[in-house]
Amino acid sequence: MSNSKEILFHIGMPRTGTTTLQRNLFQNTDYFVGMPVHQDGKPDRFWRQAGLAICKPTSPPGIQCVKNKIKTLEENAEAENKRIVISDEMFTSLGSPLYFQEIYANRIKAVAGNSAVFLVIRNQQEIIKSRYRQHKVWRQWATIGLPIGYQYTDKKPSLFKLIPKKVIRFDRWLKYGIATQDHNWFSNLNYYQLYKSYCDILGSDKVFVLFFEDMVKNPEYFSRQLGDILSVDHNVVLKALKDKKNTSKGNYLKRIRKSPVNNGLGIPNFIRLNYHQFIGKGGLDPSVDGELRELIQSTWGSDNKKLSRELGVDLEAKGYLL
Repeated sequence: MSNSKEILFHIGMPRTGTTTLQRNLFQNTDYFVGMPVHQDGKPDRFWRQAGLAICKPTSPPGIQCVKNKIKTLEENAEAENKRIVISDEMFTSLGSPLYFQEIYANRIKAVAGNSAVFLVIRNQQEIIKSRYRQHKVWRQWATIGLPIGYQYTDKKPSLFKLIPKKVIRFDRWLKYGIATQDHNWFSNLNYYQLYKSYCDILGSDKVFVLFFEDMVKNPEYFSRQLGDILSVDHNVVLKALKDKKNTSKGNYLKRIRKSPVNNGLGIPNFIRLNYHQFIGKGGLDPSVDGELRELIQSTWGSDNKKLSRELGVDLEAKGYLL
């Protein structure tokens, strides 16, 4: 359990219910402060733009801006008896590789000495499949040549970026990502090293790990765990999870239509190339066959074993390859 006076940073992972927690839980102003929002209800990017959750040079004024914001939050939280939670999956996104994590941990310590972090992880083969499905909508993540060189920007896409590019087939995409993980692509999926990056700087008693598998299959247990970390009743967390809207084909297609990248016909290439699978099976479900399982296991298996021992959790039972 964390100290209720600590500032709690939720650092991801992407594709682990982060948006659900942000919108349904952390924006609940009866219990929390720290999640600025737009008028449309989406999380604001203040912490990212201030340089806290994106690896770009952070000037002293930028650090001071974050410190001032946190000081104001501390005053409000104390006056209203609420918990400060700062959440941004950019800490562990594909654009923030493993070697950035020490930088982020030091920034968190610099701007909020009395802080703790928690992250939700998901077994590698499933999170990779989920990222692939998502990034076939936002194809800058699933096109040849872009993964290493892609840089986050708040600017609108240029005309050049709207030019269709060749989409990588799933097995090639996975192999490409693993082959380049020393640069940035899948490096954060080494959960043991990710965990240790924060423990070494903040202390192991300040770093909490939860599991997406528990969120989906045992929400009551997950809610109790997260409720202890947040110092709130677990029913508050459970209600937030139950409020999550089911993702339907219709909602998925709406997102696709809003995609800034398509083939000029308004139909993304992956729908055209996988039409029968999309319609017949209710969505894309890239398969992880024996060869790919061996590749995933050889890449992260030994560190998954270390994490399993470190946390005292049977990761193999949750679908992690050891």
